[in-house]
Amino acid sequence: MQSASATRTFVATRISDSLSARIARDGHRSARVHSVFRSAINLTTAGNLTTAGELVTIAPDDAGGLPNGILFAGVADFRALGLRAGMPVEIDGATVRILDAGLVIRLVIRLADARPWSARMPAADGRRWPARSTAVHALAHRDAHGTDADAATVGLLAMPMARERLDEVSRAVVRADRRAAAAAARPLVGMGPGLTPSGDDALAGMEAALHALGHPAAGFLAVALDDVVERTTAVSATLLRHAARGEFAERIHRLLAALLGNDDAALPGAVERAA
Repeated sequence: MQSASATRTFVATRISDSLSARIARDGHRSARVHSVFRSAINLTTAGNLTTAGELVTIAPDDAGGLPNGILFAGVADFRALGLRAGMPVEIDGATVRILDAGLVIRLVIRLADARPWSARMPAADGRRWPARSTAVHALAHRDAHGTDADAATVGLLAMPMARERLDEVSRAVVRADRRAAAAAARPLVGMGPGLTPSGDDALAGMEAALHALGHPAAGFLAVALDDVVERTTAVSATLLRHAARGEFAERIHRLLAALLGNDDAALPGAVERAA
């Protein structure tokens, strides 16, 4: 059995290109472990490696590309390795090193062979959407609510004012009024429970579609995020900032490609994976 005090080394396979560029630009940086999950670690960095409040996520390859992420080959239960929030981290162009309180290296992620991956949402053609929107809504409703549940009484739409705010955002987007869309979106930030609250997920999804279609309202969310770290989780704040810049997780890329593409058979799997 692997000793909890032994150093583990993993080889990074992919890294967000924007994160790779910041690491190359900034050189050696210190950080801290923000949070530890079974198959992911979040780091919070110091200095100008990332915007204040943003996280860097380290996860296995099968998590798919992440706008703030480093993926590695292999399987690990990070909790079993004895990693904890607050541990010091050193990041440079070659490695990420996590140390314990005695400054003994506990985990090494080698970056040299990591392939840069772009989180920027590719352009898509929306002409097929009207013909398949009914089927997509039915799939999403079934996966989220079951066959008999009333969608208006569960999830985000069960929260006071959520439907009204979402409608306001939608009307502003139709008018391409980014400032009005941001004002309507602001109360949705942080609304709901979870690591990424439901309101945040809905807003990020809107941004994903707008960026894929090259809509003039794309990026409206940036105006609503001035104090985002005070209103939602650190994980969600990071993903919302990336969404406003048009950067999304790979599973969201695949979802939009399925929603707006030609392969009807790809829809159920893409909706399920995204959910």
